[in-house]
Amino acid sequence: ESELVAGFRVEYSGMKFALIQLGEYAHILGASFLGALLFLGAWSGPGPDWLGPGWFLLKAMFVFLLVTWVRWSFVRIRVDQILALSWKALLPMTLALLLLTAIVVAGRSGSAAAGVVLRLVVVVAWFAEGDVVVARSSRGAQ
Repeated sequence: ESELVAGFRVEYSGMKFALIQLGEYAHILGASFLGALLFLGAWSGPGPDWLGPGWFLLKAMFVFLLVTWVRWSFVRIRVDQILALSWKALLPMTLALLLLTAIVVAGRSGSAAAGVVLRLVVVVAWFAEGDVVVARSSRGAQ
């Protein structure tokens, strides 16, 4: 029953537990800095340039707090739930976004390479949708 409380960490106590927790939060903090750098405009913000490091830290701490909030809210998500979310929601959204991006790029440039990219994306999306349909029909037969 104690595994429901701490998961795999139930076997650790004292300093080992503290180091595992420190490593996990250091990973989240590093990913937050990377997310702020790549996706939130890094040090760009209103005001003079010397406020840039402050804006960067503020954005990184926002991402850190968002990740820890989600992590603490959904403590015990099972692997099958994550896989179901990935296959049923995230993969179709990713393919739709990829197709939309290819259409926008092909529409803006008008070059032959953009047309090839567009055709490739359509073929990949078609095969992926075919795999999903085949998987659904084979699962229903069982």
